[in-house]
Amino acid sequence: MTEYRSVFKGTADTVLQAGYVRTVRFDASGDVPVDEAVRDLAPLFADVLAGGFTGRRWLIEQIDRFVAEQPCGYLWVEGDAGVGKTALAAHLVEERGWAGHFSRLTLGGSARVALRNLAGQIARDHDLARGGLLPERWCTPEGFPGLLSKITPPLVLVVDGADEAEQMAGAQPWGLPMELPHGVFVVGTYRTGSPPPRSTAPASVVRLSASDPRNVADVAEHVAQVRPDAAELVERCGGVWVYLRYVLNEIQQGTRTTAGPLPKDLFRYYVDTLERWSRTDALLPLLATLGVAGEPVDAGTLAALSDVDERAVREHVHRTLRPFLGAVDGQAGRGFALYHASLREFLAGVRPGDESPEQDWKWWDVLRSATIAAHDRIAEHYLTGTVDDGYPLRHLARHLVGAGRDEDLHRLLRADDESGRPEWFAAHDRAGTVDGFLSDIAVARDLRAWTTDQALAENQPALTLCDELFYDLVTASVTSRTNAIPAELVAALVAGGLWTQARAVAHALRLPTATARAHVLAVLAAETGDDDVLDLALAQAEQVTAPYPRAEVLLKLVPHRRSLVPEALRTITDITGEHERAGAIADLAPWLSDLGTARTLAEDLTSPHARARALTALDDQTGALQAIRAISGEQDRAEALAALAPRLSDPQFAEALAVADTITGHHRVAAVAALTQADALTTPDPTPVREALEAASAITDPHDRAEALTRLAPMLPIAQRREALAEALAAATAPDDGGRDLPARLDWPGLTATRNRPITLTTVSTYVGTHRRQKAVVPQRDQLDSLLADAAAATDNRSRSRALTKLVPHLSAPAQLAEALAATPYGDRDLLCAVVQRAGDVVADDKAFVALLRHALNSGGRVTCTAILAAALPRIEGLAGDDAAERLAAALHDVHRWWP
Repeated sequence: MTEYRSVFKGTADTVLQAGYVRTVRFDASGDVPVDEAVRDLAPLFADVLAGGFTGRRWLIEQIDRFVAEQPCGYLWVEGDAGVGKTALAAHLVEERGWAGHFSRLTLGGSARVALRNLAGQIARDHDLARGGLLPERWCTPEGFPGLLSKITPPLVLVVDGADEAEQMAGAQPWGLPMELPHGVFVVGTYRTGSPPPRSTAPASVVRLSASDPRNVADVAEHVAQVRPDAAELVERCGGVWVYLRYVLNEIQQGTRTTAGPLPKDLFRYYVDTLERWSRTDALLPLLATLGVAGEPVDAGTLAALSDVDERAVREHVHRTLRPFLGAVDGQAGRGFALYHASLREFLAGVRPGDESPEQDWKWWDVLRSATIAAHDRIAEHYLTGTVDDGYPLRHLARHLVGAGRDEDLHRLLRADDESGRPEWFAAHDRAGTVDGFLSDIAVARDLRAWTTDQALAENQPALTLCDELFYDLVTASVTSRTNAIPAELVAALVAGGLWTQARAVAHALRLPTATARAHVLAVLAAETGDDDVLDLALAQAEQVTAPYPRAEVLLKLVPHRRSLVPEALRTITDITGEHERAGAIADLAPWLSDLGTARTLAEDLTSPHARARALTALDDQTGALQAIRAISGEQDRAEALAALAPRLSDPQFAEALAVADTITGHHRVAAVAALTQADALTTPDPTPVREALEAASAITDPHDRAEALTRLAPMLPIAQRREALAEALAAATAPDDGGRDLPARLDWPGLTATRNRPITLTTVSTYVGTHRRQKAVVPQRDQLDSLLADAAAATDNRSRSRALTKLVPHLSAPAQLAEALAATPYGDRDLLCAVVQRAGDVVADDKAFVALLRHALNSGGRVTCTAILAAALPRIEGLAGDDAAERLAAALHDVHRWWP
């Protein structure tokens, strides 16, 4: 058995979504920078259109006619492999400026990648990406139509290779909508024999045949332009453009003459070429490696992955194989990849027909085995710890699955390091590619989900359901871990050089709510002064409706964008809480040219703490200090001193230190740190800082310790600062010995009681039961559907939650419960548990119940995830066997060992 401990200590700069999963789970993972969503099509154009674009006028005229005559719809171009479908699509995108997506892009078959790419291009071209940010909802099958409806028609999208795209139930390839808004058109291509589903929008199919006289004429025109002496190749290549490209490249390389014999079609050409190459032992493993590689790979890496001498590899990729390869120049050198999907499919092993010659069956068997061996060889190579610029972090999971090593993937994801933490997560965390870890988890979860669904379909115990739920807990734990890192610490990690700005932005965009994302981005923008980050923060702030959180974001950004002052002041006047309003006044006051409105707001404050903050902002230090003495809470007193510290004169500083001496615990650390920093010029003695650091490190509560260390870090020497920040990060994500996210009274071995209000099957049943007793009339089915639609349409989270809570006890259809889940505010534990508990009671179909459970588990952090499992436990035991509770307990134990 392969040992997975302590591998992958390197870094990676790129994360690519896993495009090989059986299903894609779209969730509220935050908005996406347009520059990250939109794929660079220039290298594809340079490769596909290298010889120029010839002809196709007759085909383009049919496309234009469809767009002119139809209100909207899909026009599909159907053709065999290699007849020039991709070149046509590339020409339309490049020449017409239409938005486009191509399956041949790295992971281009993924629905998530495709919708992000298309949505990003549309939003960018139509000035809808406020602050350069693309709302995540527009990148989902559910939200993409909403983006299309915002565009003034006509809008034409081009998609190439629908036969290679991810297929989703109830949608066109890549999750594209069945219906299209007026004036929206999709021009797509697909391989003959793999038509897309019938859409509800108008649709038409244009057949592009290699033997079509119009196609043959186009090929002849192209050959006359690029190789006039090879006119006879048009007929001999059968009008197949990629076949012609290969032959012309071979002629240019000197490995074939214009008069040489040619097989009758592209498949026979591949077979005959393999027969010719089979005399060279090194070519088959090299070809198989190229066939399964996840991205262009340089010659040295190809040699290592194929176990072929590097000199031989260089000779082959630059000469023998060059006509069949595309090349990309990168920082590590020239990377090589197979040019056409038909060759990749052929090398993977195309099963011959019953009438095929024995030679075809031989190659099918040889190539299929070589492909599995290549996956296995690559997986084994990277399991030893080789980094290769992060390639294993991006593709190892796919190679393990391709090699049939599913269990090795599960072991890899469960393996821990010396500290008991997940080693694979640690590798991604060091590289700043946590999204890649989540993609690998999704692959493993979907493998288990597929097995679960098979068992349910056969009415067998779904023994893998608990493994699937384990991966949900892991995902939820990463969400909780992300949420646990304070915004100020994120900014400090960037300022201290422990995190890159890109990693911090990616972290912020993983947060589940617009408020959280806006706050972290605002603090980061205030620290870095980066305009792009500031624009991202503003785009998130626009989605925040509550006055105080919105004001917090604006106030962080005002120093860097003064034009926000009027909007910030208007937002402050809507704040009802005294403390929140006073803090906002304090932050905005330095940027106000007229303090009149601020003074009026301050005069209405009665709380000593609130009044102290307002007086501080108005430069009344004496009054502020008097108010601070009257503050009873130590934390409030420390915060007020920290705000006042930069404004104190020397006599007032001594008085402030006396006030600080009345404070105890970590709050005193914060107060002393602020006063020391403000008085640095007059108090060069480092003793107070050293004492504060010792006191901060001794704080027992990890979250308080993280806060204190973050405050002290800017005053420390560089080496000490990095140590303090590393300690703060460890403390922010430290174990919670109280087990605060474990539901109480859940009779699983080894679980401790929660310190929070327990969310269990018992409490949910009581809550729902109380409502049932109060409800005398049960609405009819048609009434329920109408009421459910009204509840889901409520814009205020609290109102929507209350309305749905009243309806849940009366819902019985899986579709109704799914609609309730879709409308549930993110992380609403009570409501999520109520829906799952109701589903367990009334949904008889096991597959439908599991689908609802999967949906619910994708709606929060580990506290929420664990609570939902508690509500679903009786039904899970019935599905996954009598020992399901014990296996779930073991899963919880593992997850808590990793991320307590």
